[in-house]
Amino acid sequence: MKPRVSKDNAVRAAAGANAPIVRRMVRFAAACGLAVMVPAVAQAQPPDWKIETEANASVFFGNSDQRVIATRGEVVRVDSLLEVEASMRFAYADAAVRGEDREVTKRSWIAALSADHRPYARYTPFLFGSVESSFEKRITRRYSAGLGGKLTFARTPRTETSVSLALVGERTNAAATIAPSGDGTLARWSSRFKARHAFDDRLSFTHETYYRPSVRSASDFNVASSSAIAYQLRESVSLTFSFVDSYDSEARRRGANSNNDGQILAGVLARF
Repeated sequence: MKPRVSKDNAVRAAAGANAPIVRRMVRFAAACGLAVMVPAVAQAQPPDWKIETEANASVFFGNSDQRVIATRGEVVRVDSLLEVEASMRFAYADAAVRGEDREVTKRSWIAALSADHRPYARYTPFLFGSVESSFEKRITRRYSAGLGGKLTFARTPRTETSVSLALVGERTNAAATIAPSGDGTLARWSSRFKARHAFDDRLSFTHETYYRPSVRSASDFNVASSSAIAYQLRESVSLTFSFVDSYDSEARRRGANSNNDGQILAGVLARF
């Protein structure tokens, strides 16, 4: 007569028989988890910090006395997953003709913050925001925020070039002395071309151009362009020559003297 096997004993026996299979499944799941996590950990890099400050000036004298002063500060924190950049620019200019009082011709500033996801990848999504003011363009405040993508099509130790496209929301408050029609909220497309090239260990060139047309009207647009040549004097100090130009198609409608504003500057750049 065969001994009776209880239902509990049968369950225990089945579990014991399946234990090696369960252990294999657990090990396989753990291996898959490690396979996913290890590359991410391997790709992660210690954060790198970059701090730059630059001071520029130009002076004209003779029949007309003109002077321009511009400063720039930038802090960047970057690793393989995220690049965060905070920057601040300020420019001031005045002029006087002999026998007349000195008059302010330029006073502007802009503060910006941006974040790029996976900055070392070929394609990088990003978001950004900025606040600016411009006496010469009759802008009391302009607020901008947007998101987009960047395509880097060349990256070597000496050369880097990229293009980007973003959708931007913008709010402009015109100067108080100008009619309220100078105010406005609108959406813009924002395209950017950026290039950097080092000719040798000391001499380098950088260029950046933005083109921002209104989504509704291509005749309402902004263009900002800057080009600079830097010659390294010491490890962290360089002599710079810059050309900066901006065009705002609506500036004269707000009461500005011109839609275009440009400067040629010489200065000193410090990196930390």
